Amino acid sequence: MSTVTVLAATGKTGRRVVRALAHAGHTVRAASRSSACRFDWDDDSTWPDALAGADAVYLVADESEQQLERLERFV
Repeated sequence: MSTVTVLAATGKTGRRVVRALAHAGHTVRAASRSSACRFDWDDDSTWPDALAGADAVYLVADESEQQLERLERFV
């Protein structure tokens, strides 16, 4: 099975995705600003560790101009 990093893993949607992926047998890296695997859109230095070794990433992002700029750097 694959390793999936779930961004915003402590949020309403993220925690459900974490549970479903783990139940399906995937290795899940739950990432958020407050989790052991830290990820913060406003801190690019948190991105590499959260993504290291991941085969896939689950993310939800708003469509604000600021978020679209972050997504361009992220992808």
